[in-house]
Amino acid sequence: MSRTTWRRALAALMTAPAAVLAVLTVPLAPVQAAAGEPSAEMAVTVDDVPIRDSSTVADGGDVSVGVSGLLTPGTGTRELRATLDPGMVYTAGSAQAPEGWTIQFSTDNGGTWGGSEPNPASGVTDVRATASVTAGAITGYSQLYASSTVAPVPSSTFAGSTGGDGWDVFFSDDYVFNIFHHNPSAIVLDCHLRSTGARCAGYTATFNGYQTANRSGGWVDSITGKLYAFTTQSSTARPGVLCIDVASTPTSCGFTPLSTDTTVNSYGYLTNAEFVGRRIFGVETSGTGSLLCFDAALGAQCPGSPIDLAGATDSNQTYPLSLGDEIVVKTATQMYCFDAATLAPCAGTWPAAISAANATPAAPHTDDDGDLDGVCWQGGCLDRTGAATAWTSPWTLGASAWPITGGYFSGAVTQGRYYFVSADPLKLDCFDYSTDARCANFPTTAFPNNFNGIYASRVDPNNPSCIWINSDGGQIRNLDAFTGQLGCNDNPVITLQPSSFAPRFTCTNPNSIDEWRVLTLASVSGGGTPAATTLTVRDALGQTVPGWVNKPVTIGQTLDMTGLDVALSTGRPTFSFGFSGITGGSITQATIDLEYAGKGPELCLDATLDASLIDGTPNCPVLTGLDGALIDSVPSPAQTFPVRREFTIGNDSSCPEDIQPMTVPSVPRDLSGTGSLTTGLLNFRPPADDGGSALREYKLSLDGGTTWTTPTVVDHGDGTYDIALAGLTGGTTYPVELKATNVIGRSLSATLALVVSSQPPAPPAPPATPEIRVEVPAGGGKSAGEQPVDLGIADLRPGTGVTVTLGDLVVGEGTTDGNGDVDVDVTLPTNLAPGTHVLKVRGTGPDGEPFERTESLFVDWSGAIAPAPPTAGGYTPITPRRVLDTREAPGTAVPARTEHRVVLPQGLLPSDVTGISFNLTVAEPARSGYLTAHVCGSAIPSAASLNYAAGETTANLVESSIRAGQDLCVFTMSEAHVVVDVTGFHSESSTQLLEARAPVRLVDTRLTTALAADSTMVVPVIGDGRAPAGTSSAYLDIAVTSPEGAGFITVFPCGEERPWASTLNFVGGELASNSAIAKIGTDGAVCVYTTTATDLVVDLTATFSSSGTGRFSGYVPGRLSDTRLDTKIDAFQTIELTVVGDGANPAGTQAVALNIGVDAPERAGFLTVWPCAEPRPWTSALDYQAGESVSNHVTAEPDAAGKVCVYSMSPTHVIVDIEGIYWAPTT
Repeated sequence: MSRTTWRRALAALMTAPAAVLAVLTVPLAPVQAAAGEPSAEMAVTVDDVPIRDSSTVADGGDVSVGVSGLLTPGTGTRELRATLDPGMVYTAGSAQAPEGWTIQFSTDNGGTWGGSEPNPASGVTDVRATASVTAGAITGYSQLYASSTVAPVPSSTFAGSTGGDGWDVFFSDDYVFNIFHHNPSAIVLDCHLRSTGARCAGYTATFNGYQTANRSGGWVDSITGKLYAFTTQSSTARPGVLCIDVASTPTSCGFTPLSTDTTVNSYGYLTNAEFVGRRIFGVETSGTGSLLCFDAALGAQCPGSPIDLAGATDSNQTYPLSLGDEIVVKTATQMYCFDAATLAPCAGTWPAAISAANATPAAPHTDDDGDLDGVCWQGGCLDRTGAATAWTSPWTLGASAWPITGGYFSGAVTQGRYYFVSADPLKLDCFDYSTDARCANFPTTAFPNNFNGIYASRVDPNNPSCIWINSDGGQIRNLDAFTGQLGCNDNPVITLQPSSFAPRFTCTNPNSIDEWRVLTLASVSGGGTPAATTLTVRDALGQTVPGWVNKPVTIGQTLDMTGLDVALSTGRPTFSFGFSGITGGSITQATIDLEYAGKGPELCLDATLDASLIDGTPNCPVLTGLDGALIDSVPSPAQTFPVRREFTIGNDSSCPEDIQPMTVPSVPRDLSGTGSLTTGLLNFRPPADDGGSALREYKLSLDGGTTWTTPTVVDHGDGTYDIALAGLTGGTTYPVELKATNVIGRSLSATLALVVSSQPPAPPAPPATPEIRVEVPAGGGKSAGEQPVDLGIADLRPGTGVTVTLGDLVVGEGTTDGNGDVDVDVTLPTNLAPGTHVLKVRGTGPDGEPFERTESLFVDWSGAIAPAPPTAGGYTPITPRRVLDTREAPGTAVPARTEHRVVLPQGLLPSDVTGISFNLTVAEPARSGYLTAHVCGSAIPSAASLNYAAGETTANLVESSIRAGQDLCVFTMSEAHVVVDVTGFHSESSTQLLEARAPVRLVDTRLTTALAADSTMVVPVIGDGRAPAGTSSAYLDIAVTSPEGAGFITVFPCGEERPWASTLNFVGGELASNSAIAKIGTDGAVCVYTTTATDLVVDLTATFSSSGTGRFSGYVPGRLSDTRLDTKIDAFQTIELTVVGDGANPAGTQAVALNIGVDAPERAGFLTVWPCAEPRPWTSALDYQAGESVSNHVTAEPDAAGKVCVYSMSPTHVIVDIEGIYWAPTT
């Protein structure tokens, strides 16, 4: 049937993930793991409603518990475990696990385990499920799944297939079900694959003690995988439904009586069954006769049922019929109509009296467009209000006395036509409502004599042009609704069924999909070529999804599915491809590829609450022992990811039941935005209600909800968030939608019509009032505590308080006068450390809204205070010096998601230092992740300094602003060792300034001879068209190709002793690169040492000398471009980045310090960065392999128009972050 394959998708992202975003007005569930990481999760539901931890559940009430997990990508043993609180009693038979997992039970708190549920089951303390599973990549809070399925046109041959006396057929997924009729002792259920006609494994299935009607019927709830057969129980003579679990081997899941009547002791008292939504309807005709109803969502008899019906004492003359969202019942004397959801009578004059009827069924009537508008019987027709009409009944064509006498017949309506047994019981006839006559050119299809007569006809749920029939001889067939030819190949529809792509990994199937990604009709077979191909998506109940009906598709082209709302599609939809205008042959099957993000596997169980079992029987106890865990053996050794939920057991007197449901978040607030040329910025506040579980991420659409992305969200720390947009088109209005997501799902959309100007952004507006004046007295060597700072604040709200803080310390307070002005004396702590310190001023603005602003002060080595000085400085190279290696001190790796402080040695940096350059290396990381370096005490930037894969040793050059007395901090996403080698610094007094230039190649041993292991190469830098005389240091791009083994490169000034530091780390056979600011040694050269034989490539990109003009000014790293918000760069494609002017960096910028990266390249290649106005040089700024996420530092010279170009050899995403600029300040 299908070839479902797991594929690893999406390389590790270059950037740090957005922070968890929430403004809390309700209690939260436990804190969850970070995006992209393995984790466990626990859902607690009451009556199918997920509850918050702050809920109170009645003593004696039932709860359902689900433990799920996101699995580490790869193959290995996984275990899901649930531990019950002492106040919970396990419900026998309730444990459910994913398909193929093994369930075990413990009665001694996990000490020992058994494979069979104990009897009694009330002693169960723990339940676990285990399996060896191959898992795809984790993206955000979802697992990635991919499938490739070969799906055929449904089989037309089911000859002798049922092996019994058939009546109707009904469908679920790829399965055609049939219940043998008029059986007085058992329900016999048969099943065949619609794709091949073969019998399903495990069938026929017999369930003794029940009777089946002459018009036996059933229905499958695709939400749960349960089949419901309309029946009567022989032992009680009560009518109802038998639940049969058909998700695997068919087994009974219980009988539900639908009436207290105990006189339904024969199958002759039962009619056919009909279904609307998740409700199944039937009529019992014993006594007065009544309409019965079962609600699968409730698992019980429908409220308000049964309903007594006049004239319903003969099942041969009584027919229920689904009519859209209504249920119609024809009896011998009346036509009834009820709203299927409420069981209230339909609007109009129902019930309607009809002439004495016979055994013909009720037939749906349609208008000329094929829309349902009424119902007919042999004596006439009624509209939807119950009023008689002059319409022609299809029975004017006549019908065979054979099915009418037996009351066994049922017809089907599709596309304005009604199909039923003709006067010959072996022929199917067709009535066209648009002409009120027999369907033109319909051949009145005849069937073989072994059919013994046709009973029921039914429309294929995925192909409205395909009619299925079953017969007295148990023969199943299908035929084309327009040609009457056997088989549904003339107007074929090929359907991708849920069982082909979505294993039942979760206990609640509607929630199993988080996001649809892409769908591809890869190819078709059979030799035919369609003139048109369309896609229709139907939800789990068979209803079409708005916007996804007859959607044109192209064979072989990928269709973006992110706009398919999972709330509408549900977790088990069908994807049906219709083909028309076929020439050159036929279409028999198709290969369909699908990718989606969904939930991880889930273990579920039920329990009853009993407060008396808790020690001391406390009043209103809070359950604190409900624990769950994912135990994941990938990678070895196994890791345990725990989770806990808490709620209260209530009672009527002290703590009444208070169920607080989890919901989707409310709508993100105050969405606004601006856009100019190709970029834009959205600003918003998070939802007021997170729905009871932590917000996970946001989803963004720029096309009104057709396609969706997961944007990078920047938290300003003041309750507002930004999303940077790229790849826009000036002069365009974008219909923006923004949704927040939590564990339940996505919120409704915040909407915005974003108008993107075709003009550059206007100059920044002058500083808005209120204003702050900072007056700093002369320091004279005094300590900070002896130098009060005067803050003059103007134009706040009169008569309101103002507070000034340094970190958590309040250092000044005041109250505004009648004009809204105040002077605040700020007294700083004594012995304040040298460096930049930030004062935060809080008050009330003139509009009554909170006002907050920061002001920076600088403390030099003498302790004197001054306003923060300019950060631009010249460069001083040093011989690389190692200042941190966690492998040696402290000897332990930096834990995941933590910062490590790098204490810089006293005297390494001068007192007027403005910036630092260093080589940042990661070693032995436990998982894929990233490092981010920044000045300690500042917020962690949203850009990464270095990306790495598990077990990889890699390095990258970093340039960062820093002031005297400050330290560096390095944040790591995953546990790893960190190495820092300082290569130089920027300072106000240095005269060595940058001179940018187009890249030039210095060395390429691939054209000569590779370096030998443990050897050093002298690389001339000065002279001969390379760097000018007087150059003190140079920017170099260093790359190795085809090294013979793992090793490292060290670049140092020739003439000096080789330092214990590394510039570039590599593994055998790898193409790797890094940048370095290298001090020039004797004879104007640098020396390059390698531990391993390898080819070496060295490019010169900039120099430092007294004749240069560029001073370094460091930024908090920020994003310039990210193609993941749009589409990949194609192979051999160039993109332009504006880095000077046009709202970017200031005039006078000589070069920009960039961190440039790739994500998910489709094959090996390289990037080149250069001034756009010049020819592209034959150099590389970054080398990459297929599929990897890697980055490199680049110092790039813009052209006269302020543009830098980036060229890629292979298709890939490109991400560009800016760390600072080299500029000559202008006045």
